[in-house]
Amino acid sequence: MAQSSIRRPLHCLLATALTSRSLPQLAHGARLAERLGARTTLFHAAMLAPVALGESMPAVVSALPIDEDELRRQLAEVAATLPVDRPVHTDLVVAASVRQAILAAAARHHADFLALPTHGRSGVARSPSAASPRTCCGTHTGRLCC
Repeated sequence: MAQSSIRRPLHCLLATALTSRSLPQLAHGARLAERLGARTTLFHAAMLAPVALGESMPAVVSALPIDEDELRRQLAEVAATLPVDRPVHTDLVVAASVRQAILAAAARHHADFLALPTHGRSGVARSPSAASPRTCCGTHTGRLCC
């Protein structure tokens, strides 16, 4: 029997904003990963939101506190709802740039493909690999250069 020349992805990174709108797309990405036999990591990048400390010193900024434990709990909750039989790992990063955090996570996890639900707004629409504002295709994360 001839061996298939198609290389199956080994690791899928599912990026999420932890919104209810993204759940159907995350489920679709998780099912695709399972069908391809890929390991799956659910990833969230919490963006640091700088705030001015005072009107007299507008250049001085601080970051709003982020409850990482709560975000990890939410990630685990979403991972448990995904319709797959394989375990779904979770990863949380607090960063100033979500785009950079996603690309760094894809590299750190050696992701073969990325499932990135969008709301059809800015980020992915600027990507040269985006077929439409709601679709970002490709198997090489280097193509995601929003």
